[in-house]
Amino acid sequence: MELTPEMTQAFYKIISVNFIGKSVSDVGKVLLQNLVVSFGEYALAMTPIIVVLSDLAQEITKAEILLEGQTNLLNYRDFGSSVYELMEFLRRTEPLTNLLSSRKKPLDVLIGAENPYEQLGNSSIIISGYKVNGYECGSLGIIGPTRMDYAALVPRVRYFTDLVSRLLSQTLEE
Repeated sequence: MELTPEMTQAFYKIISVNFIGKSVSDVGKVLLQNLVVSFGEYALAMTPIIVVLSDLAQEITKAEILLEGQTNLLNYRDFGSSVYELMEFLRRTEPLTNLLSSRKKPLDVLIGAENPYEQLGNSSIIISGYKVNGYECGSLGIIGPTRMDYAALVPRVRYFTDLVSRLLSQTLEE
């Protein structure tokens, strides 16, 4: 089937209604299935495009966890033998992704038992989200002992997330 001007117009209209103003995480299977229905008589011709959009949305929403300095945790006696459980925990992507995505405020501080995972019971976490052009895109954080210097570290985490937000937004504008 050849792509006609009517099909192109229908595609742009449906895409603009369903995608503009939505975050990538909102583009789920249900929305994509609704798109197929919305295309009506053009659904068969548009199916390859919808499949590509679905694959792209899944790829973009995959969490990527980058860790640095985990071995520094071995220097803190506060952890005792639980440091090994903590190190093992940090190797697993899923709980870290859940932890980062469960932020309720722009900057969260979780101390000891406030952490949702038992392996983090002797730890504190400072997490802050960064945005690109006003849209939430990711999080930066610090994991350390419960006795870390919050007065110094909270402003640093906030500073770095603001810096990342600004730099990424400027890069995309260029």
